[in-house]
Amino acid sequence: ESAVLLHIVDAADPEHGDRIAQVNEVLTEVGAGTLPQIEVFNKCDLISEAPHVEFDDQGQARRIWLSARTGDGCELLLEALGKFLGPSIAQCRIRLGPESGRARARLYASGAVRHETVLDSGELELEISMPVLALEQLCRSEHINPEQVLF
Repeated sequence: ESAVLLHIVDAADPEHGDRIAQVNEVLTEVGAGTLPQIEVFNKCDLISEAPHVEFDDQGQARRIWLSARTGDGCELLLEALGKFLGPSIAQCRIRLGPESGRARARLYASGAVRHETVLDSGELELEISMPVLALEQLCRSEHINPEQVLF
């Protein structure tokens, strides 16, 4: 249900390339291999690498080099996450029938629900705010039709 995965990598580990491949293999096995991912190369201070960001062809942060110990580069991670998540927040209403209790519970658990109204039809209308990717994934997994989402 994540909008983006932060893949933390030990930059000082000489085998970090193999570790990245192992984690990506597990992510694929559990069905999360297609989620957007930012690789966070921690401990850049131990390899004399300056904190910086590497971008993909679409201008999204792909790799961020930082040191959690010194804090150098942590602001780069926060900025990248803000850019990644900021413009893609869905502010909408979603109508759920009585059979959609699990979807309702998941929306509440994610902190997305801002207000809930019980309609005369017995349906619930929830005002939500959440990342678009997370909303799309929830709708697919809970079989929520696009016409139930009102922008």
